[in-house]
Amino acid sequence: AYYDLNSSRYSIDAYTYSTGNPYLLPQFTYNSELTYSYQNTLFVTLGYSLTRNNITSVLIPDEEQKIMLQTLVNLDRFDYFNLNISYSKKLTQWWTTNTSLLPYYGIYVGNINNYSINRGMPSFQFNSNNSFLLKGGLSMECSFMYLHRNYDGFGIMKSYYDFSPGIQKKLFHKQGAVTINIKDLFWTYSPKGTTNLGGVKETWNSKIDTRVIGVNFTYNFGSGQIHK
Repeated sequence: AYYDLNSSRYSIDAYTYSTGNPYLLPQFTYNSELTYSYQNTLFVTLGYSLTRNNITSVLIPDEEQKIMLQTLVNLDRFDYFNLNISYSKKLTQWWTTNTSLLPYYGIYVGNINNYSINRGMPSFQFNSNNSFLLKGGLSMECSFMYLHRNYDGFGIMKSYYDFSPGIQKKLFHKQGAVTINIKDLFWTYSPKGTTNLGGVKETWNSKIDTRVIGVNFTYNFGSGQIHK
């Protein structure tokens, strides 16, 4: 994107600035996957990808001005091994689930400001989306996501999770519906981590406005049938 290349500085806090990198190169990913499915319910995918010139966000110390610069750089390569296990089924007449587990291992290799890295960390991500049919034209959905701590180039991202419920009421003989949903109910979708580059260690925490309540009304006109 344009701002990834724009060298203008933007203040993040009193000691940290963000800037683009006009010398940034595009990254290329070579991906391979092998998938097995069982009764169109259980899916297992074994994958490997190699990314050249991997674009990574880093914090680089500016010794003269005593500040940190957040920018994007190219690492030599990123090797990514993963095993994606997903399960999708209508468990009962009123409960349908779509759940997945993604264990993975990523290895970053590169050199920035005479500081080299060649390291990886096993991690995993868990997702579960569930829908429930209730009485009286009511239905409910709940989604849950958990991301375990993992490497992100020169830093370590800490674990965080997200829980988002929603409920729907059918109206007007099922032609209309009112939906209320809450994104990130417990306000826990907060990326945070620690960056260590050239002996300079910085711990950061971001609090994003992800907790949002949405109300939606829909109405379908017509019979929904096509006449020939």
